[in-house]
Amino acid sequence: MKKKKYQRLFLFFLLLPAFGFSQETREIDSLLTILRSTSYDTTRVDICNKISQLYCSVDFNKALSYNDQAISLAEKTNLPRRLAGAYNIRGIIYINLGRLKEADSSFNKAIELHIKNGNKKGLASGYGNLGAMYYMIGSYYKAMQFHMKCLKINEELRDKNGVAITLMNIANIHFIQKNYREAKKYYSSCRAIHHELHNVHEELTAMNNIAATLLDEGKAAEALSYFDSIKKIAGTKPAEFTVEYAFGLNGMGNCYRNLGDYKKSHFCLETAAGIYEQLNNTFKILEVTGNLAALYVKEKNYSKAIEFSNRYLEKAKAMEARQHEMDANEFLFKSYAGLNDYENAFRYHQQFTLLKDSILNSENVKNLNEIETKYETEKKESENKLLLQENQIQQLQIGRGYYVMAGISTLLLLVIVIAFLFIRQGRLNAQQRTLQLEQKLLRSQMNPHFIFNSLIAIESYIYKNEPKEAGKYLSGFARLMRLILENSREEYIPLSKEIKTLEYYLQLQKNRFDNAFDYAIELSEGTDPEAIAIPPMLAQPFIENSIEHGIKNNGTKGSISIRFSLSGN
Repeated sequence: MKKKKYQRLFLFFLLLPAFGFSQETREIDSLLTILRSTSYDTTRVDICNKISQLYCSVDFNKALSYNDQAISLAEKTNLPRRLAGAYNIRGIIYINLGRLKEADSSFNKAIELHIKNGNKKGLASGYGNLGAMYYMIGSYYKAMQFHMKCLKINEELRDKNGVAITLMNIANIHFIQKNYREAKKYYSSCRAIHHELHNVHEELTAMNNIAATLLDEGKAAEALSYFDSIKKIAGTKPAEFTVEYAFGLNGMGNCYRNLGDYKKSHFCLETAAGIYEQLNNTFKILEVTGNLAALYVKEKNYSKAIEFSNRYLEKAKAMEARQHEMDANEFLFKSYAGLNDYENAFRYHQQFTLLKDSILNSENVKNLNEIETKYETEKKESENKLLLQENQIQQLQIGRGYYVMAGISTLLLLVIVIAFLFIRQGRLNAQQRTLQLEQKLLRSQMNPHFIFNSLIAIESYIYKNEPKEAGKYLSGFARLMRLILENSREEYIPLSKEIKTLEYYLQLQKNRFDNAFDYAIELSEGTDPEAIAIPPMLAQPFIENSIEHGIKNNGTKGSISIRFSLSGN
């Protein structure tokens, strides 16, 4: 018979904070100070709920005490939403104390209140917690039903954290049914979401469960590397990652057991047991007790194995945890067989077989698969209905579109008439602005630097007693200014007029620079300078740049070639 590997890891839907003891104590003290000083009922209920949550990582009995206060006060002051939250926390406390019937009652009360209040997020939490509870007692069909309800609501709410936790719980069911491929798929999806959300505690838990799956598959060495990584990460902040540190130790203990290193296995499992005892976590104490029983069976220390297996069986029965009850019966059967006590071995083997058949039978697996298939089918049908509704809406919109177009056309006609009146008024305003712009254009076209230099050149001729040259230069300058002033009144001028203006300008510049350059103005073939209009002084800035930056300081004679050609229109 193939040896079994035992590693039962769970994450319940309600995520209680996994703080370190010192951090929790400080926060609890702070909240107790506020509780004593406030008289507001709503605040008092919230604080009692928060304190009970914090005590869940330290002392479940104290957690229950403050939860009682929260429920009593919420009922007295009629706060249904907070009352539902308190019952949800109460269910979690009862699960960890192994009081599953009371947990079931608490979760159902919470669900009833969430339905009345229309609180979908709270309802998802209630379904998830019920699923976790049914998982614990080995009722996997019911567990899967509740987790699928939970998953549906979380996806509707786009609650990534809620989806991740539900995927973890679904993976746990696949794990216990030994459907390892599906279990690892769901665990990996869960880990990816928690990594995206930077939920370190939850990501470590997902890693822990992936490792547990590998261990159950018989891949102890691969699983050990996972558990070791978890322990190292948690060990960097032991006060913050107490629970995760214990997870890693528990898993490593099982790996070492399967690898035959019993000394290390004992150390890891017993250390983990001590942490769980400090946390007063009844369910995890049950789990590690089973792992120690399995270790003693493996060591063939049958007397110790029987002692721990009986403890394991007693705790499992008290908690109605059928999976663990099955494992305890198997350990007892193997231990008594090892001692050649075949009567007791046969008795426990019968119990083991009965439980195994009820938990792991093929019909149960088939039912679980049917739930998943039904969920996926309903999801697709819902998406198809949504598409159909969208198409119908689109058709209605098209039908209404014709009437809308008629209305828009009428409105457009009115807009055009109004726009015409506005444009007409705008043109009158534009004429006034044009006069102002013409003045600005005139100032921009008449380059002050050029005018100043031209007058300096005329002055130079006069000083040199060259009246002829001065008169000639002054005459050219006057013609150029006249053309500039005439052209400035027009938006467009004939190309011939622009060429004439440029000739005057170039001649003046040439005289100014003592014939330092030659120039030529050409027209492309077929270009009629009288039939083409361009903005005035379009080319002058480019020519001025060529003179000032290309010829002025060149030291050799330059040449400026200007060519006008027509491209298209």
